[in-house]
Amino acid sequence: LIENAFLESFKLIANENADLLDKFLLELSDVLSDNGNKNSLIDELENKIFELKQDKNKLLDLLVKGQIDNNDFSSKKTLIDDEISEIEYQKSIYSKDINTAENLKERIKRFREFLSSNIQVDEFDRGIFESLIKCVIIGGYDKNNNPDPMLITFVYKCGTVSESNLINNIENTNIKDEEGQVINYKEVFDFNFKYNHTVFSKDENEVMHKRIEKYCLIKVAIAI
Repeated sequence: LIENAFLESFKLIANENADLLDKFLLELSDVLSDNGNKNSLIDELENKIFELKQDKNKLLDLLVKGQIDNNDFSSKKTLIDDEISEIEYQKSIYSKDINTAENLKERIKRFREFLSSNIQVDEFDRGIFESLIKCVIIGGYDKNNNPDPMLITFVYKCGTVSESNLINNIENTNIKDEEGQVINYKEVFDFNFKYNHTVFSKDENEVMHKRIEKYCLIKVAIAI
């Protein structure tokens, strides 16, 4: 089931739903390209740090001239050092977001280039599967928010944004990769895959019923 469903998902990505996926990747790239504001914020923080260091030098001059005592100098210096540390921490967050965005933009570019290479995958190839798929999630909820144990989500590799607020409306899961990092992903589209299977369910009287389903729901997502 998983092998055949993967082949169908890849076919849809590379052909029938190529425009939809391309639009998604372009939108994601646009979001990540908006680093100008953070660069400006970093410049402002660096100017603030420079000013605080100047204030600290002025304090030292006052101490040398005997205009303030050691206790006053120490307390004011501690306040300045604490403020500098807070600003340095915020600056590091902005810098990390910018670097992460650039890294993901490069991954998106490579992913789009691969999809546009018109590679044909007519039968399951484990090497291609492992190079494209970040993880496969079995089970979940259907469009009516009902539990669906046959739901399969293929999370395609594209990049990873950890500990970042760059992208909104992503799916946060408890699923982790081999390195223990939580896998975040964004669903792009879904489709019904023909697969006869038996489903058991209880009615309001707790009576078990059996029915035959001809399709299972497959979701295609991008790791972000």
